[in-house]
Amino acid sequence: MINYFNIKPLNFTESELDEFSRYIGLPLYNEDKEAILKYNGFRKALAIINKHSFYALNYFPDNPESK
Repeated sequence: MINYFNIKPLNFTESELDEFSRYIGLPLYNEDKEAILKYNGFRKALAIINKHSFYALNYFPDNPESK
């Protein structure tokens, strides 16, 4: 069983967000990038997606240092 409260949000940079934007084919505007980098909700959702291995959005690795 996965305890969603123990899942840490992913950490990534603005350049990685630009790359992700190109990957999904949707533009991320500066306001969007600032909100994503500032608040944990979106980054935690990506971490949960990675835990479940949903391949459609599985872009960011669990351990970004292992790139």
